Amino acid sequence: MKKKISLLLVCFVVLLSLCSCRNPGITSENVSETVSENETFSMNLSYEATSSSTFSETTTSSESKTSQVSTVPSEPASSTQPSTEATEKEEEYITCTLQIDCSTIINNIGSMNESKCEFVPSDGKILAEKKFRVKKGNTAFDLLKTACLENVCADNCRFCAKNGIHLDYSYTPAYENYYIRGIHQIYEKDCGSRSGWMYCVNGTFPNFGSSSYVLKEGDKVCFVYTCDLGEDVA
Repeated sequence: MKKKISLLLVCFVVLLSLCSCRNPGITSENVSETVSENETFSMNLSYEATSSSTFSETTTSSESKTSQVSTVPSEPASSTQPSTEATEKEEEYITCTLQIDCSTIINNIGSMNESKCEFVPSDGKILAEKKFRVKKGNTAFDLLKTACLENVCADNCRFCAKNGIHLDYSYTPAYENYYIRGIHQIYEKDCGSRSGWMYCVNGTFPNFGSSSYVLKEGDKVCFVYTCDLGEDVA
């Protein structure tokens, strides 16, 4: 019996040896290498997983930054402050009225130069009273020039159609003043030797030229034609 068992053990050992010879790949070294390869593969998977996680974190970070940029509230539009410049400009101007009247000629039409009669409006009003905005510091003469440039006579005659109301004046250096010679083609002495242009402000006739009178807010200026050195218009 013991001999049979010994024989079986010997056979088993022989069989194991034969199996080892036929399958040399199954060795402790090969098994170790396989384990190492599996570990490397496992590490690669771990690295890829880590890289993927890093990429995911980077993407999330970028998305977070993008989100932060898009959610940054825009600066509120600056509220419109009351403009002091507009107020200052308003303060630089004043309002005055002007009228140009030659109605005295109607009562003295017999003395009028016949070639000038057509320039006399039917009611004697070359320019009816009108308001003007002028700069502070302007004079009555400045107001007259502006009015003549920007307007036509009350009759809207053909003489005013192109260039506005005609105005002729001269400068006198000795008095540093401008002298009104003619308005709407009506000149001094056209209606007698004592005729000519005068001006008044608020019903008063200043004793100096119109270019020396500095306008004030609300002034009413009137250039009138006199046929008797002012006696018929005072």
